[in-house]
Amino acid sequence: MNVRDIDPCDKSYFQKIIEKYGELVVSGVRTTEQVLRLCDDKFGITPSSYNELAHIDQTHFSLFDELLRDNGRLKNKDGRYKIFIIDKNEATKPFYDDYYERNRDYYTLLKRECRLFLFLEESSGEFSSSSSLFDSIIEIFKGIGEEEVINKTAKYFCYLSHYYRLDCFFNGI
Repeated sequence: MNVRDIDPCDKSYFQKIIEKYGELVVSGVRTTEQVLRLCDDKFGITPSSYNELAHIDQTHFSLFDELLRDNGRLKNKDGRYKIFIIDKNEATKPFYDDYYERNRDYYTLLKRECRLFLFLEESSGEFSSSSSLFDSIIEIFKGIGEEEVINKTAKYFCYLSHYYRLDCFFNGI
């Protein structure tokens, strides 16, 4: 089945993503350290800090700082968050290109370099990044529990949807 044969608005969407991506799923949940290692091995990530983030890109800093104050999730001033810069290389080029295209006006107007960031909330092990596409990679890297797969839970369908989303992106859909 081709990715173009799958319509997320069609009632057969879930059945089709099971057919297309179900065999790719290997149940098992990775640890936070394993996910970070995978990110570094496949893409390259460089540890950073809250202060470096402010220095590198004031807008990202301001945006995340505002979000942090509002919902308390990414507070790094108290050391709960690890921050990484996603390296620029051939493996990350599609993520950078996508992010830049969606934010072209900002980077053109302010003549700023486009940077992608990965955040890890240490107490919960939750990841977040400045690229929604990279977030899908993270979700796939994290893995899924065997029970989720067997019972075909909502989490399982979300997991398969990440495969679909990336497949669409890399196939220009």
